[in-house]
Amino acid sequence: VGHDTAHNGITHDRTTDIMIGIVVGPLLTGISTSWWKRSHNAHHVVTNSVEYDPDIQHMPVFAITDNLFSKGGTYSKYHDRFFHFDAAAKFLISYQHYLFYPIMAFARWNLYVQSWLLLLDFNKVVDMRAVEHH
Repeated sequence: VGHDTAHNGITHDRTTDIMIGIVVGPLLTGISTSWWKRSHNAHHVVTNSVEYDPDIQHMPVFAITDNLFSKGGTYSKYHDRFFHFDAAAKFLISYQHYLFYPIMAFARWNLYVQSWLLLLDFNKVVDMRAVEHH
């Protein structure tokens, strides 16, 4: 439901789908609909681009390509920062196949943090900011 409201796919009326999304997103799950839309829409535009797609940028915890190792990491144009391939990343990525499920047990907390970082960044446009952070 959250995915469909973010794509205005339930009623096809932006305002109505935003309101449904706010109930499903922030109120029921605690995750900002605006944060999800920003990230997910970027994913749709540049699907699986290591430099641009935020849905596959999980350094230093997970790596989706071995090209990251030879370059010492990767620059994320979405996050506007370099993700380093350092000793900690080398350890985590070496065991990512074992660590995936334990990390996923706590990964939801990152979604809360990312939601609040967006809502508190007043340089970025956020639909219904006042409603989302209450």
